[in-house]
Amino acid sequence: MRSRSLLASAIAASVVLLLSTGLVPAVRVSSVAAGFSFSAAGDAGSWSGFDSSREALGRSGSNFFLAMGDLSYGGSSEEHWCRELKQSFPDAEILAGNHDVGEVNDTPDNGYPANINEFVKYCPYTLSSPLTGTYGKEYFFDYPQAAPLARFILTGCGLVWLVDNEGEWRCIPGDPHYAFVERSIDEARAQAIPWVVVVSHKNCITSGEHSCELGTPFFDLLLDKKVDLIVEGHTHHYSRSKQLALNPATCAELVEHSYQPGCVVNDGSDRQYQAGAGSVLVIAGTFGRAIDAFYPDSPYAPYFANWMDNSTTGEGKGFVSFDVDQGRIALRTTFVNATQPFTDSFTIRRPSNASPLVGTTGFLPWIVLAAIGGGAAIVGFQLKIRARPKPANGRIVPPRRLPRGK
Repeated sequence: MRSRSLLASAIAASVVLLLSTGLVPAVRVSSVAAGFSFSAAGDAGSWSGFDSSREALGRSGSNFFLAMGDLSYGGSSEEHWCRELKQSFPDAEILAGNHDVGEVNDTPDNGYPANINEFVKYCPYTLSSPLTGTYGKEYFFDYPQAAPLARFILTGCGLVWLVDNEGEWRCIPGDPHYAFVERSIDEARAQAIPWVVVVSHKNCITSGEHSCELGTPFFDLLLDKKVDLIVEGHTHHYSRSKQLALNPATCAELVEHSYQPGCVVNDGSDRQYQAGAGSVLVIAGTFGRAIDAFYPDSPYAPYFANWMDNSTTGEGKGFVSFDVDQGRIALRTTFVNATQPFTDSFTIRRPSNASPLVGTTGFLPWIVLAAIGGGAAIVGFQLKIRARPKPANGRIVPPRRLPRGK
């Protein structure tokens, strides 16, 4: 029993020693918070599609909604648009799109010249989770507040900020907006927050009318960091990507206007993705504007596993929702259609046997082996010095006592 006690103490001491050296990152044992749901979509407008989407959103059961830019399209004032959205769904948080920052010439002739600063005034941030950054433009929050399951990073990268006289946020290495996103991802990983979600209005990989307006360096950052989920608006259809990641051998960086099969780590055909293997992109510019085409001959088309466009049976306006808990992110779609709406689903799943020591699973076996090895050495040393020589006759020979002072 004495030896077992020594072994346990030695293992504990070895783990503490390893962590204190910095050879193994600090461990946070995550408390298992209750799951939650959130919804997202961009490109609302101010007409009948917006009305049907927001009414369906009010029945979604989501904890909050992310409006991913191009909010009113000048079809109503910012105050009126926000009042209508909040009446259907109070916890709606916003992000600017190109129609909200002066990049597109919305004039009083075709409605109201939309301004993100006015939207921020009438669609204020409502969640209890603290916000870091500038709401509506560039910010992040962790949710739930007490024991976060996910970090949400919302970025205005790729926009031309005429309303603030800032010009284009190019978001390349060395740029402060690129650094904001990079730092926010790294801090979330260091804090062992299980999931990282990046939200933007503009796209890079898309098979619609837009090109890579985010820029490949910024999208490379997201794939290199293997953020779990990327959600975007701007392109007026729904599309869901395969799981993508950079790697030195076959996909060191994205090449614009080109498909690189080496960037695909999971084709998504079974709608099951493995957490930590790469990023899944969802484009949902579907909250009100007319649904546009998906271009199957686009060089980016092979990056996508499923989509809904204006030729899809059951196409409609609406949004995407995600159910989030410690072990999974699961998508469900809501597209309003009079008959049978198009649906899609997928799950990003963490293995059920994953260690509860979030963020250190790769190091845990080495910690245990090192601890056991160190403990065994200590116990072995204790047993050695306590051993008594045993002659053939079976009598125990008492240890020789040394004279005092020797």
